[in-house]
Formats: sequence, structure tokens, C-alpha cells
Amino acid sequence: SESTAAETSGPENGGAETAAHVPSEAAERAKVSPRARKLASELGVSLRGLAGTGPQGSITADDVQRAAKARQAAESRAKAAAAKRAAQQQQEG
Repeated sequence: SESTAAETSGPENGGAETAAHVPSEAAERAKVSPRARKLASELGVSLRGLAGTGPQGSITADDVQRAAKARQAAESRAKAAAAKRAAQQQQEG
């Protein structure tokens, strides 16, 4: 039987993974608009793992703003839960 290149290459068959499968830092940086990068820095939002909604999946300023709002909401919920636990502990003690 004949083997295709896909069957014989790759780490599972002892071959090296091609560079096309490993995103470079430069390629990752190119997927963020300059405005989004600046806004993320100002708001303290990590771009790592942030899903982009712009062209070709690029991260836009709107994506950064949504991430910042989501983080603020999560922090507010965590503070409220901590306050509730503290109040319950005071009542018990």
C-alpha cells in the first residue's frame, strides 16, 4: 500500500512537525489591531487566549472591551461571594 506524506510525517510517526503548524510570535502579534493592543495595555487585559471577532479572527478593540467588562463582572461576583461568606461567618461566630 502507498503512504501519503500526511501519514508518514508528524511527531506521531517520528517526523518533525512543520513550522506551518506552530504559530510564531510574529504571526500571533499580527492578529491584534494596534488600537486593541493599546487598549489591552491600558485596561490590563491579557490578549493571550482572547478570541478575536475581526477579519481572519483578529482581536479588535471591541473584543478587548468585552473581555475587560467580563473580567470586571467576574471580580464583582467574587467580591460579593466573599462578602457573603464573611457575613455568614460573623453570624455563626
